[in-house]
Amino acid sequence: MLLQKLSMRIFSNPIEIDSNTLVYCFSHNLSMLDNMIYSLQIYNIKKIHIIKNQHAISGVPNYEDVVNKYKLFAIETELIPFDYDIIQTKHESDAVIKYALEHKYKRIILVAPIFHILRGTMTMISSAIENMANIKFCSIINQTLNWNALCSTHQGNTYTTLSNTLDLELERIANYIEKGDIKKCDEIWQYLDRVNSIKMFASDYKLYN
Repeated sequence: MLLQKLSMRIFSNPIEIDSNTLVYCFSHNLSMLDNMIYSLQIYNIKKIHIIKNQHAISGVPNYEDVVNKYKLFAIETELIPFDYDIIQTKHESDAVIKYALEHKYKRIILVAPIFHILRGTMTMISSAIENMANIKFCSIINQTLNWNALCSTHQGNTYTTLSNTLDLELERIANYIEKGDIKKCDEIWQYLDRVNSIKMFASDYKLYN
């Protein structure tokens, strides 16, 4: 039950962007980027960050192809160094949190396909907890009417309907919590309580006072 409660909390965080905000788009194949780009357009986001997956093994295209895809929609990309041999959500999260801390970002907005956004957000927050960060998180969830649409994920090893992929993702969340890549739901909840009580932005005074 706590997972359902946590997911509602994650997706209810307000989307606010300023100079202290890093917008991160998770790595996915080019067909999945279309929905992510649509989400960026809804919020009029013109600058994002992606990982520089130059040599990593994955089921996604080279970062240069991703940059060109976003460029078609006038979206500027900044590259985050990525020193891992394979692209996994945990590796992405560790790289992003390290970069965010080095550049003193105070808020991260996460963008991913609808089936991945919950696990991606939980993994990113888990990396923030491990690095003792005080970073606020918002997540943009994609819109869809077609749950029978086919999609590719998990390093290209899974190709099935969006509905089936979501079931697999919920199983993965449970597995990664057991493995330790994702913190337990109550730990993530407590992290959100803590960082959301910190007044970092002018808008925070409107939210909490």
